Amino acid sequence: MTYEQSLEKWRRVHSNKSALKAEILSTNGSKVGEVGRKEGTSEEFLSRIPDRFLALMRPLSPEDLRLIAEIELKKIKADFKKRTALNPGIILSWDEEILKTIQEYDYIAEDNARPVQGRVRSFVKEPLVAFLRAEKTKLHSGSQIRLSIKTNEDGTKSLKIEILDPSSKVIGTYDQPISYTLKDRIADPISDEEIDAFLNVENQINESVFNVNDVTQRIADRMLAIANNRALNDQQPKPASTIVLMGLSSTGKTELSKAVSKVFMKNEGEALVVDFSQVQTLHDFKARILGLRAGDGTSLASDFIKHYDRNGGDMVVVFDELANVKDMDLLKALYDFFREPVVRTFADGVERSMTKVKVIVTGNSGIEQYANVPRNIPMEQQMAAWHSIHVQMVKDPEARRAILERQFPEPLINRWGLNNVFFVAPHTYKSLKQLAQLKFSKLVRELKPSAGRRGWNLGFSSKEKYSELMEAIVDRGFNLREQGSSIDLYIRDDLRAPLEALLLKNKVPSGTRVLLEIQNGTLFVASEALNQHWAMGLPRSRGKADKEQALQRSKTDQLLTAYHEIGHALASRILLKGIRRPSLISIIPGVARIGEEWVVYAGVAMDRFTSNSKGTREEVVRVIAQLAAGETAQRLVTKGEVHDFGKGNDMKRATALAEKAILIGGLSEKWGTEAVPSTTNIEGYIARMSEKKKALFEQEVRKLLAEGRALARDILEANMISIVIPMAKELAAKGVLKEAEINRYFDSPDVVEAEESHHSAKVFEWKNWVRHRLSFFTRRSEKRDGAFKDPMFASSDVVDVQKKSETEKKAQYDLVEAPDAVEIFEDFELNIALPGPVEEDPEISCEELLM
Repeated sequence: MTYEQSLEKWRRVHSNKSALKAEILSTNGSKVGEVGRKEGTSEEFLSRIPDRFLALMRPLSPEDLRLIAEIELKKIKADFKKRTALNPGIILSWDEEILKTIQEYDYIAEDNARPVQGRVRSFVKEPLVAFLRAEKTKLHSGSQIRLSIKTNEDGTKSLKIEILDPSSKVIGTYDQPISYTLKDRIADPISDEEIDAFLNVENQINESVFNVNDVTQRIADRMLAIANNRALNDQQPKPASTIVLMGLSSTGKTELSKAVSKVFMKNEGEALVVDFSQVQTLHDFKARILGLRAGDGTSLASDFIKHYDRNGGDMVVVFDELANVKDMDLLKALYDFFREPVVRTFADGVERSMTKVKVIVTGNSGIEQYANVPRNIPMEQQMAAWHSIHVQMVKDPEARRAILERQFPEPLINRWGLNNVFFVAPHTYKSLKQLAQLKFSKLVRELKPSAGRRGWNLGFSSKEKYSELMEAIVDRGFNLREQGSSIDLYIRDDLRAPLEALLLKNKVPSGTRVLLEIQNGTLFVASEALNQHWAMGLPRSRGKADKEQALQRSKTDQLLTAYHEIGHALASRILLKGIRRPSLISIIPGVARIGEEWVVYAGVAMDRFTSNSKGTREEVVRVIAQLAAGETAQRLVTKGEVHDFGKGNDMKRATALAEKAILIGGLSEKWGTEAVPSTTNIEGYIARMSEKKKALFEQEVRKLLAEGRALARDILEANMISIVIPMAKELAAKGVLKEAEINRYFDSPDVVEAEESHHSAKVFEWKNWVRHRLSFFTRRSEKRDGAFKDPMFASSDVVDVQKKSETEKKAQYDLVEAPDAVEIFEDFELNIALPGPVEEDPEISCEELLM
């Protein structure tokens, strides 16, 4: 509030005695029982004070404040005129500009005279005392000193001290820094060396935090931009810089926040971590962030205030697990932190600039996106589906915003900025092996001998044997829904505890070498000192099924899926040329976002949208044909013209499109231009139609669908022999066709375009072949009878989805090298010839050891 606004408010209320009495009687607005509550004056006492003695003090103008500053300076002048051990007794004078500077510096009209005395002390008395202590020149009793304020190039201020002779001639000039203004110092522009350091941030983070490769470059770029803005001083305040890390629990967000904080702090000091699992009320928030007011009115500094003041406002604060907050009012209390350049709501009344504050927010968000992935399919396929969901979500800003809005108010998300929100991916097999190595290294360190504790030196016969154990830990210990924490718990509870118990029970001497080795799924533990070995079982993770069910999909099912997806892709290429471009076709099970849901599919044909549609009737029919082309392709190649794969979802979407085309687009002549009111949804509008209108409407919908199906059949028949059959077989063999492989077919001159499909010789060839060779397959059926119309459609070369997943898993494992610190015992090997998996020794089973 400006001085003029304060004065205007005073003019409106200063003569209103009733309002003044009500304010005097009132509390400070706090709830009863709240810390800082302060009672007003009692009504009995106030009734004894005549109205004429009640006055609301007028706000002080800038000129008034300069007069007060002059009074304070005169007090200082009188003090320095007295001779002391430090001061010979000097005579001070000053220019008018010093009064103006003291009044204008950090000026807030509502503070009135309260800060003036402190500013005079900070601008004049403290630097003057420092000057005398430094003994920069010899002064004597009666020396004349003239004071003024100098603004330095770096944004700070100095007290200019001029020594005068009796004739007022300047005989010496000194600049004494005013430490109070150090917060105004303009930092040097970021140097080339510092830029190089930030360019290495991505590597630094990836070395210490696993599974964040897809976000580290963007985070590093954001950090570099934040560092470049550090030169802004409090004369040009900006809101706090924000980095938001969201994702599933135990995916590395906390470790990533630590790594980012470490870079910002340059390894000096620590970030302030506020755990919002423990901050659930506004009182908690005030205690940790804004501070509280005690019963006597004094302020109680919060952790944030202490950290801010100790670091001069240059700090990193981590709002950890913010998604755990359920109180919307508490989240709204955070608005100022992400919006305001200067926060004015601290309990001590001090305004604090947010320019140099870096806020890192973490939270568990998005688990509901993964709920539709079946739990009984192989883990490799579940993980691939989760990864696909994450990739698609990251590419879709609307999906990311929808996830955030389930837990945070929209204004808070807007203050963060969607570009500053980073979603951490679910773990991959690569990151899980890295995590297993990290946690196992900790186990090895903890089991080494130390004072007062028996311990051993654990090692392996080779790095390959070490890797086998790490991969076994992941295979047996990983729980998809617990993510990284499942590996930590498995190594701690299911590996370390029984291993330590086994070594103790068998009295393996402390400090001796112990060899670990996996053979046929069993962990063997060998003692060099005792020349003995034991078999120790590796249990599966708690809550993990003993055996996941593989997808029961025959080669026929997979090949039919291939025809289905090729049908969709070919229709996109021919009918929607210029609007869509096929980019990927797959028969590997996965997920896709359709509307607001993630849907599991047996296969998929993905398109890149290259331009917007025009919404004509012809275009609607072509889109319906593209949706119908999957089931149509299956009809054309199967006995009974079976069409079960994906038909339901495709035709549901085609029907919805036809309904919108008629009711919203007005693309039916018979229906006319009658449209759905903007306040009514289509389903409700259709339900309220008369029987006659509904019959006409359904007839027009069926007509559009029939036109689409007929068009799909035309282009598929025209391209069946030259494109559809060979392309479907290649897709079935590979599992996935990428854009370059798709273009090899679709850019071929053999493709029959839509305009040619009615009279193409290839269409006649196809129909003639069907009539003469397959005329006896005429019945239609909704149930597969397990046969193609002709052996030419069949293929024995069909990808093994499970084997493909396992190969990709092994490829991820192989990307992780064993750390150099692994103990390799080249002269200590386990020589056991095993015909198959070894049964656990009942005398030393894990379960018994832990009883």
